[in-house]
Amino acid sequence: EIVITRRVYRDGQSEYLLNNHPVRLIDINLLLARANFGQKTYSVIGQGMIDSILVSSPADRKEFFEEATGIKQYQIKREQSISKLGATYENLEQAELVLQEITPRLKTLTRQVKRLEKRGELESTLTELQKKYFGWRWAELTRQHEAVQSQYEKINQELENFKLSQQNLETKMSELQKTESLPQAYHDLKKRHDATRLELNKLIKEKTLAAAQDELKYIQKGEGEIAWLKRRREEIISEQTSVHSDLKLVTDTTAELEERLKTASGELDKLATNINLHTDNDSLAPRLKKRLRDLTNKYELWLIQVGRINSINELSQLLPQADNIKQELQTLITELDQSGAGDNWAQVLAQREGVVSEIAGIKAKLVALKDRQTGLNITLAKLNSELKNIDEALSGKGGRSVNDMADQITELEQKISELEKDMANFHQIAESAKQEFFALQNQLTQINQQTHAKENNLHELALSLAKIDTKKEDLEREMSQEIPPELALAIKTHPVSEPVSEGEMAMEIQKIKRQLEVTGGIEPEVVAEYQQTKERHDFLDKQQTDLKQAINSLEKIIQDLDATISKQFMVNFKAINEKFSKYFQVLFAGGRAQLNLQKIEPPKPDEAEVDEAADDAETKSDIDKNLVSQTAKEKFLLQEKLNANLFAGVEVQATPPGKKLSTINALSGGEKALTSIALICAIISHLPSPFVVLDEVDAALDEANSERFAAILDNLSNSTQFITITHNRATMKRSVILYGVTMGDDGISRLLSVKLDKAEEMVSN
Repeated sequence: EIVITRRVYRDGQSEYLLNNHPVRLIDINLLLARANFGQKTYSVIGQGMIDSILVSSPADRKEFFEEATGIKQYQIKREQSISKLGATYENLEQAELVLQEITPRLKTLTRQVKRLEKRGELESTLTELQKKYFGWRWAELTRQHEAVQSQYEKINQELENFKLSQQNLETKMSELQKTESLPQAYHDLKKRHDATRLELNKLIKEKTLAAAQDELKYIQKGEGEIAWLKRRREEIISEQTSVHSDLKLVTDTTAELEERLKTASGELDKLATNINLHTDNDSLAPRLKKRLRDLTNKYELWLIQVGRINSINELSQLLPQADNIKQELQTLITELDQSGAGDNWAQVLAQREGVVSEIAGIKAKLVALKDRQTGLNITLAKLNSELKNIDEALSGKGGRSVNDMADQITELEQKISELEKDMANFHQIAESAKQEFFALQNQLTQINQQTHAKENNLHELALSLAKIDTKKEDLEREMSQEIPPELALAIKTHPVSEPVSEGEMAMEIQKIKRQLEVTGGIEPEVVAEYQQTKERHDFLDKQQTDLKQAINSLEKIIQDLDATISKQFMVNFKAINEKFSKYFQVLFAGGRAQLNLQKIEPPKPDEAEVDEAADDAETKSDIDKNLVSQTAKEKFLLQEKLNANLFAGVEVQATPPGKKLSTINALSGGEKALTSIALICAIISHLPSPFVVLDEVDAALDEANSERFAAILDNLSNSTQFITITHNRATMKRSVILYGVTMGDDGISRLLSVKLDKAEEMVSN
């Protein structure tokens, strides 16, 4: 079941619903067209329509037959496609007009952008050439600077070495120059020799005089006192010799005793260790072990005190302690014997007692020897002092003794001998120093020459470095004027190492600069405008292509629909024509009836004009392409109009039995009605509608024809539901349900319905 609803609102808007779902009006029309139910179809047929089918013109009948043959849905689609095609042509025309407007501007912008691109390529090439050109020049200057700087540092180091050698030579020469004053030194030495010789002679005279004076003193003082002093002096010297011998003996004895003391102390340490081991390992009674350890500690303490003794008094104070220790040791040995500890302990302790006694004796001797040594030293000092006094008495206070003068004479003679040797070697030393001085002077001259040459080289290299620095500064200034700062920085950081021809590259750079000057400057806004115009042109061009494709697609759809419409119309028209003839013969019990199509020929002159206009448009430029589209549109729409009106109309020819009629208008009213009914029945039989409403179409029929008509409806009711408004008994007799309206005495209309099969059953019962 299908429910079609239309809602109309107060503002004039309306909506259509199909089974309560919103749809378009065209969707409903298509649905009704597919169901063979349209506004002007055979679904609702009144009495006036029966007459109008035959009375109307062939062109009016054509519209009726278009719905009757089931092509209405295709015609609706065709009209939609034609409407879309017209709108598409309009859009295409607008797109072509806009393209016609922006294409010249786009060409102008394209030329400018190409110039800009060419300028960009030239600038890129110029940048690359400048990078190589300035990079190679910078790298070459840097390489030259590094080479000259390296050579400068090398020569500077050599110059420093020469200066150091020069300084060393000058130092040596300065030292040798001192030997150049050897004649003066020789003269000084000669003066010293003569002075020493004079002093020697003077001293010999003084000695002789002193001896005479001493002899005179001896005579004056007497020989007794002098003799006593001499004897006393000899005695003191003898005593000194004796004291020295005693001191030597004491020293030797002391050394021997200290060695013996050291040996005895070592033995005592071994015995102490042995005692400790026996004490730890032996199974002595704890009381004896404790006494033994205490006694050992006393021994060690006594030995420490003995080692510090420096006098007899100190030794006399420690000897009683030694006696006590011996007594305790004897007591301990006795107890050990009584306890059965064995002879080992007694032997060890006895050895220790002997060593302690020996140490005490040695220490006592050492102390006595030290005291004697001290006394001898005091005696020796007294003898030395007395001897000195005697010597002074013999020599006299403040004067020099004859012996001293003799010693001094001997010393002066040795000094004179040494001076004479020095004077003998003096000339040889001076000659050697002179030769060495001349050799050093030659070396210094050579070094001075080399130094001067190196200084000249260094000066030349410094000038070269200055020139290179100036060139680099000039190059930096040139780069700052010719290239961007970031490119200059890149060149300095990563210079080009590939060698280039500076002259050729400079000419190439100037050539590109001239080309850039010829190209001229282009505003940056041109690129943005070009991009916008190009995007719009591409969009419109794509839209134009899409529209043309859409036009081709729509034209193909329309052509397909035309073919479908033509085919289905002809097939259905032929079938309806056959059934029309059949039902006509049934209703008229004979006779002939047929349907004929009126065709029209398309006007050839108009088509020729369209082709001529299209040919003229094809010869025009791209800017006038819209004329081609316009001509194609006119040509296609004209063709579609011709296709839509390919059939001008439908003629109905009917000849009842026994008559010869030339036109349909010659039929009587009843014959026209039967002819129309035959045509409607033929249509319903071939393309049945869901339902058909017949409004007193049988009013003009007699009873016999009514029976035939009712029989036909009864046969067609198997595929179509008929709703018939009639007063004809034959028609009502064939109906299934009868609906009637009656009015009672109260003036109120009432609807009655009767199912004939049940009514017949009730009557029969």
